[in-house]
Amino acid sequence: MFPIQFPVNRSVLRIPFGLVLLVSGLGVASCGAEVTPPARVSAEVRVALVAVSLAPTQVAVGQTSQATASVKDANGNPVDGRVVTWASSEPGIATVSSSGQVVAAAVGRATVTATVEGVNGSTELTVFLVPVATVDVSIADSTVAVGATRQALATPRDALGNPLSDWTVTWSSSDTAIAVVGPAGLVRGIGVGLAVISATVDTVSDRFNVLVIPGLTASINPTSNFDTASQGSAPRAASAQLTIAGPGSADAPWSATKLKSWTTLAAAGGTGSATLNYQRTVGSLVPGFYVDTITVTVAGATGSPVRLIDTLQVLAAADTTAGVGEAPSPTGRNPKLIWTKKRQFVWNRMRAENHVWWQLIKSNAERTGTAAERSNDIGQWATLAYQITGDPSYGRRAWARVQTRLPITYGGNQIREQFGETVMLYDWLYPVLTAAERAQYVGELNKWADFALGLGGASNGIRLGDSDFTVGAYFGLAFMDLAIGAANPRGVSFLAAVDKQGTPVGGLTATGANRTSARNAVADFVRLAEGGEWIESTQYNPGTAVLLLMGADGVRTATGVDHFPEVTRLGQQMAATYTYRISPDLNQY
Repeated sequence: MFPIQFPVNRSVLRIPFGLVLLVSGLGVASCGAEVTPPARVSAEVRVALVAVSLAPTQVAVGQTSQATASVKDANGNPVDGRVVTWASSEPGIATVSSSGQVVAAAVGRATVTATVEGVNGSTELTVFLVPVATVDVSIADSTVAVGATRQALATPRDALGNPLSDWTVTWSSSDTAIAVVGPAGLVRGIGVGLAVISATVDTVSDRFNVLVIPGLTASINPTSNFDTASQGSAPRAASAQLTIAGPGSADAPWSATKLKSWTTLAAAGGTGSATLNYQRTVGSLVPGFYVDTITVTVAGATGSPVRLIDTLQVLAAADTTAGVGEAPSPTGRNPKLIWTKKRQFVWNRMRAENHVWWQLIKSNAERTGTAAERSNDIGQWATLAYQITGDPSYGRRAWARVQTRLPITYGGNQIREQFGETVMLYDWLYPVLTAAERAQYVGELNKWADFALGLGGASNGIRLGDSDFTVGAYFGLAFMDLAIGAANPRGVSFLAAVDKQGTPVGGLTATGANRTSARNAVADFVRLAEGGEWIESTQYNPGTAVLLLMGADGVRTATGVDHFPEVTRLGQQMAATYTYRISPDLNQY
């Protein structure tokens, strides 16, 4: 018998010919020969399915899970010994090693995938934060001075007391008028008193009390100096008083700097209150104006840095007309608001020199009441010309224009923009008005005051949430007391009044930076504007900031006392802010 060969799965199957005949049913006997069985077939098994499992499927940040891949063929039989490649869809949330160990890195969901010979299988892992059981807050010193800061810390912990690092802490203060706290836990003292600082993580909180005590304050007097010197003369000496008050003020360090080369400081630093001596070297400076800014910084003090604007006018050797003296009012009466003898002296000189500013004032005053008058002229240009010259024709022109604007015609905006200024015009025009005209003027101004206070149903009173209205109404009421006072037939003190809503005007002295009175609200708005940027309307209406500065100056000239030191500081900051915007390197000086 001879074998027949058939190719089957790359192996050779050897079958005796007799077996072929027997199988085919031909009845041929094998002649008793031994039949050789077929050899075993060897075939490559292909991967058809990869199933991935995780234990566990949900883990906390920082914990691990083990991934396992189950590899099977098309018949569902396990296939062993194959190489598994692991991958994570979100490595920022979970990473997976070559052995399938998964490490949770951040909250979220990630898909873990196993790949075997091109076949993928995957499953999802959920990563969560370990629940917060407690929050521990701490602060090195719970007493903080106004203007100073303290760093508070908050540590969330799990049920076993282990610290947790992946939760967000939310900080809050029970009274932001006393203390505020930033998103990183930095506590700052705002006003004297007690506040509760809280740290909340998820729904778990802890808190502590912080006591705010009076802090260091810094001020300089005067805030501006003006001097004159002839060209080539000896250096001109000047000084200012630096006052540091509050706990530890005697040891509080300060440093002083100046901008210009012609200024020499006697001391560049020291501790505690001091007299700041300096001099200006005139030398070869040509005739003109020279302005320098002396800045004193007091570490940790409210109001710091303080600044002194020093102006030196260098004259030609033969010029003896300069210098700031004093002069009486040419109208025969010294006004109470804004006006001073020194300002009158300067105006007199401006007029004598036909200065461009006097030309502007005179031109605008002569246009008052005509078709060519300046926009928003309510008589202020002619009033100023009357005060400068004493010429009653300007005063009568001003009164003719003012009386047309006295009736309240557009309410709140009229109070905000013109109340204080209209009272000031009464103060300046007083000598040129008849008794009947003064009575008419005061009677209309009393209606303005009623509107500001909400009396008689004209309005709801002083809107403490509106800085524009509050500033205009407050200083208008203050000017009424200071300029008219006992001459007012109403016989009332508007500074001691209470508006329709029960809000007091609050007098001239603030008791805090809050919204409990109109005076305190002014202090609060100034606090929000610290740094030199008015918090509501400077960008579209600088008039509000002007009214604030005018109001504080009017009170100072009428009383001889600076009742608004916060406004004085802000005025310096605003001047520096806008000067920097115009010329960051101050080259205009």
